[in-house]
Amino acid sequence: MKNKLTYSHNLKYTFLLIRELSSFIVALYFIYFLIKLYIISMGENYYNFYSFLFSGSLNLVITVVALIFALLHTVTWYLLLPRIQPVKISGKKIKNEVIFSSILIIWIIFMIIFIIFVY
Repeated sequence: MKNKLTYSHNLKYTFLLIRELSSFIVALYFIYFLIKLYIISMGENYYNFYSFLFSGSLNLVITVVALIFALLHTVTWYLLLPRIQPVKISGKKIKNEVIFSSILIIWIIFMIIFIIFVY
């Protein structure tokens, strides 16, 4: 009889499960964020009534957990990109590490530009 929890015996499967779970966590945070935006759009009275959603340590914990899962999902997706679509230049296949590094550097540059424009 096979074990129904096969992923728990193989690190690759466990990591795959965590990656898929991360997309679910990010989706839940997006719904939470949309609810907060809706409350803000309803006016000051609603905002004051539901102010516990916008302040306190619970909001900080939810945001940090969502950020960690979003970063995990993003990095693992960037790791998969070279495997899904191999890149060839002049007929030579580029190494996966080079592609991942390039994508990561471009992502960091865009984040720096975004932070500069926001602040």
